[in-house]
Formats: sequence, C-alpha cells, structure tokens
Amino acid sequence: MKYFFTGLAAFLLFSHLHAQGSFGVKDPVLFTYGNHSVSKSEFEYVFRKNNPETEVPTLEDLQSYLDLYVKFKLKVAAADDARLDTAEAVRKDLKTYLDQLYKSYYDKMVLEPLMEEVEARWMTDVRGSHILIRLKKNAAPEDTLHAYQRIMKIRERIIAGEDFSEVAREESEDEYVKTNGGDIGYVAVLALPFYAFENALYETEPGKVSMPVRTSLGYHLVMPVEKRPAMGSVTVAHILIKADANAGEEEWRAAREKANAIYEKLEAGEEFGSLAAKFSDDEATRSKGGEMQPFGTGQMVAEFEKAAYSLKEDSSFTKPFRSRYGYHILMLLNKKKKPAFADHEARIKRQIKKDERYRMAQKRTLAQLKKAYAFKSLNPSLDQIVSRLDSSVYFGKYRVPFFEEEENMALFELAGRSYRMRDLLEYIALNQRYARNKSLETIVKEAYEAFIEHAVMERAFADRFPEYARLKQEYRDGIMMFAMMQDSVWNKALADSAGLEDYYERHKDQYRWNERAMIEVYHILDPEAVNVKKLKKIARKKGRKGVTEAFNDSSHVVIKVESEIVEKGEPSVLTEEMWKTGWHTLKDSQEGEGLTLVRVKMLIEPAPKTLDEARGMYIADYQNELEAEWIERLKKRYPVKINEAVLKSLVKKN
Repeated sequence: MKYFFTGLAAFLLFSHLHAQGSFGVKDPVLFTYGNHSVSKSEFEYVFRKNNPETEVPTLEDLQSYLDLYVKFKLKVAAADDARLDTAEAVRKDLKTYLDQLYKSYYDKMVLEPLMEEVEARWMTDVRGSHILIRLKKNAAPEDTLHAYQRIMKIRERIIAGEDFSEVAREESEDEYVKTNGGDIGYVAVLALPFYAFENALYETEPGKVSMPVRTSLGYHLVMPVEKRPAMGSVTVAHILIKADANAGEEEWRAAREKANAIYEKLEAGEEFGSLAAKFSDDEATRSKGGEMQPFGTGQMVAEFEKAAYSLKEDSSFTKPFRSRYGYHILMLLNKKKKPAFADHEARIKRQIKKDERYRMAQKRTLAQLKKAYAFKSLNPSLDQIVSRLDSSVYFGKYRVPFFEEEENMALFELAGRSYRMRDLLEYIALNQRYARNKSLETIVKEAYEAFIEHAVMERAFADRFPEYARLKQEYRDGIMMFAMMQDSVWNKALADSAGLEDYYERHKDQYRWNERAMIEVYHILDPEAVNVKKLKKIARKKGRKGVTEAFNDSSHVVIKVESEIVEKGEPSVLTEEMWKTGWHTLKDSQEGEGLTLVRVKMLIEPAPKTLDEARGMYIADYQNELEAEWIERLKKRYPVKINEAVLKSLVKKN
C-alpha cells in the first residue's frame, strides 16, 4: 500500500488542479440545456468511450453523437425534475449497480496491492527460524509490555552474537524448539496463518533478526536463513513407525530398528504398498499403500518435507529418518512444478479474502485514509440517531422521517465536508436488511462504522481513480433515463391502444406484404408406393388430410405434408419459375431418394399488413414518434444552446 499513500498529498493537489482544468485552464462549456451545462471534457470522454473505433473523428461524427447526447441529457433532466431517484425500483436498481462498482474499486485499493505482493513472493520459498514468547490474544497491557520487553532483550543477545538456535532452545516457548532449535523449515507464500510472520520472513534479510512480530500466539523473532525457487507440490507414499515425542531412548531405538528392518525389505525388492499396509502406523494411509495427498512447501514438518523433496525419481525411496512423530520411509510418486500465478488468480483472490492479511489491509487502508483526509469525529449522540428509527427497519422497510434541518446533527468531518445524521439515515434506509435479531442500538452502531468507511473510501476512489465519479454518474443517469423512457414512451405506447390504432391508420402502407403464395409441400418418402396422378386428384377434392388418409397408415408413413404462406423475395421452396398456381416438382428430387411436390393453391396480391400482422413494428414506430414529440417538448422546457466553436475545437487537425 505504500506506493499509494506516499504520494497521496501530491495526488490530492493534482486532483484539485485537474478539477479546474489542466493547471488552471477552465474547461469550456460545449452546450447548455435550461440551467444545466455540459463541458467539453465531459462530452469528449463519453464520445471516446462509446466510439473507440473512431480515432480521428470528423465534425459530422461529433455532430451526430452530440445530437444523441443532447437528447440523453434532456431525458435525464426530466427524470431529475420528476424525482424518479426517489422511486423504489430506481433506488434498488441504482444500488445494485453502485454496490458492484464500489466493490470493484474497493478491490483496486485493498485487494490488488495484496495480489501484487503475493505474486512477487509466488515463486520463492523461504527457510526460517523463530523464537516465540507466548501471550494471550487479549492480554492485559502490563503483560503485553512484559512480553515485549523480554523478547527485545532476547533479540539484543542474538544481535550481540549469540547463536540463534541455542538462544531459541533456552528462551523460546514453542513446544518443538528443543528438537528443532526454532527451525520451521521452508515456507511458501500463503502457507502460514499469520500474515505478519510471513512478512517478516520475506522482508527481513537472510541471517538478520526481525523486530518482534505479534500474532495470536504471542511475540516472535523471525530469522530467514535462505531462499530458494518455489518447489511446487510433491506426492509420496510413506511408512510411519510411531514413537512418542516424550518417550525414552529405548522406545525410539525400537522404532528405529523396526524402520531399518522394513528398509532392508524394500532394498531386497519387496513392494512398498504391501509393506505400508502391513507395518505402517499411519491409519489414514495404511489401507492405500501409504499414499498421501499432494503437499507443498510449509505444509509438513521440516524433516518430512526435506526428505520428500530430496527424492529425484518416481518410485525412489528414502532411508528411515526421524521426526517428532517417529520414523518415516518415503517413496516418491510424483512431483509437479508450482503453477503460474496467473493460472490461479481467482482462487488466490478468494484465499486472500479469507486470510487475516485482507482484514489487516482493510484496517490499515482505512486508518491511513482517515488521516490523509483529516477525519474528525464530532462524537455524535447515537441515542438521538436511534430515536429516528422504528421497527420497520427490522423488516427492511424503513424510510427516513422528516425533521427540521436544525435537528440534522453533524456526525463527523472528512476532507472539509460535514456528514450529518440524515446522510447516515439515508445510508441505513438504502442498505437495510432483515435484522430481527439485532437491537436498534446495534443496527445504528454497525451502520455508523460502515458509513464512515464508505464515505472515506468513496472520497479516496474519487481522488485515486478519476473515472470513478464519472462511472457513478453514468450508472445513475442511465437508470434514470431508462425509468423516464418507460413512463413517458415505452409503457405509454403499449397501453395506448387508441393511439396505436390511430398511428396505424396514418401509416398503414408503411409495412406491406409482397405477392404471396399459399402452398402445400408433399414429401413422398416412398415414390414407388404412390401414384402421383391419384395423389393430385385426391388433393384437389379432399385436400392434404385426404392425401395422408389415403396413403398413410399407423405402421407405414409414405407421405408428409406441410402447408404455409410464403412471400415473394423471401427464402422458400418456390423458385421464380414456380411462382404460379399448379403443381411443381422440386429440381433436387431424385428418383429412388424420395420425391417432393409443391402445390401452389393460390397467389395473394400485395397488400398492407394488418396491425396484428405487424404489431411489433408498429409499436416500435409509435414509440419512436412519441419519443420525438417528447424530445421537442423537452427542448422547449430546457432550451438547448450549442457552442459551435467548442465543438469544432474537438476536430483534430491532420
């Protein structure tokens, strides 16, 4: 996160200058509509965004798009005046879009730096040692201070030259320190549950000792020993001969001798899986010939991991080696290189969001931004806010009540702006969920903290990402325009049957049928079983039904018949020379492969389509007419004035 916050003050200054135009140059107005205006930069932005293929626009290109954009802004202005943003459906739609936008930019601020950090560490494993001084998670301040002072004295001893492993055996409260001297083996990124510990491993120079690192276990000193390329995953089968970590030498000697005897059997050629099934003390893998799940760096005790990765060829096996669990013999089944970071980005994102590093980054980001924006709590009375709620909030139906402006208590200040009670209540109303299991006090307290974070992040998005505010406005304007079009044009055209009938009468020649033919298509599947003359005679007297009854029965279908009306000029079975009444044989019919006859029963002269036949097209045209009339009324309501000189300045000279 350092890359962002180091330059935040400078960026805020630039943003202030940019808002005025490039270093104080005023952004000229391209057009006005009523009391509203659109700047040159706004229009240029939307034009570029929606016409990416037009690299060098002509004046005609700009004028054409300007006409569309003027109409769009007029519709939004009408929606604003109609206060459609207070309509429940509009509020819900807008919230859905804005929540998605907020989350995507929240990830840019919080998640993406973590992803970059993981990617930088992805192909590197680090071997390290540590010393632990245990401390309860919610320890008293005096206990915390005592533990910190103790571990700092230990650090001073190591810096003065004492051996890390010897000091670890003497001082560390890690239960395994006596056998490993604090050595934790190799660790891969995301393998540890403690982000601060991982940071110390990757960021401290090998051979140096970190400052104390706090985790839920207590305070740690971390010393990286060496780094290596990431080893990927390995799959082994193993035989375990158990021995208690606290057992005497006799038990350990017996375990070693048993393991050595099994190793001799392997050397003599006996099958590994059979020996594992017979002798291994690992109940989880014994029935599977000792086969384990694949594992990677930092997932096994150091001795086990070292032995597994030391195997080079499949089916090779180790000599017996000791861990705190007993003696092991491993056989390599396969090794896989660590996959590329890009191949697992989606999974890594999900993993990070569940990891403590994400929560820590959230807290750190919020704290740094609050400081950068001079956040100041005005210590508001939450009881007063609670008094503005009622039981409807439990069911997600709360609406902000009316109250006088002098009652609108200030809550906090951020970047020179005062945020008030009504802002918080609007936030609660917009984000409320079914919450019967919470008190009103809890709802207000949680909403207040969330509202502060939302306000801080929104301000940061606007400064860090100039396009954020524009996207918010685009979403809002688009949804408002859509709602206004529904009310003023689309729904009106659908509901106004009399208006549609009138439009049809005025434009009935607009959609016409070309000459059409009423035809029947006879697919004769077995030509040898059909007398064509007889078929034609039956068809003239009894129609298609008579034909199928005469030639088909339940066990044998000889003829299939289709009837339809086809239009001249449209794809159909009829060719130009077949466009006359009577019987025709399709040219591609081959004897022995079936036969297709077409009967043109009658030709229909060109005629206007009825309203029912072209309803969809007439409704669309009627909507266009209503929209055009509405736009003319809006232009009178919000007179449009275009600065032609500014428009022409957008045309780049070659």
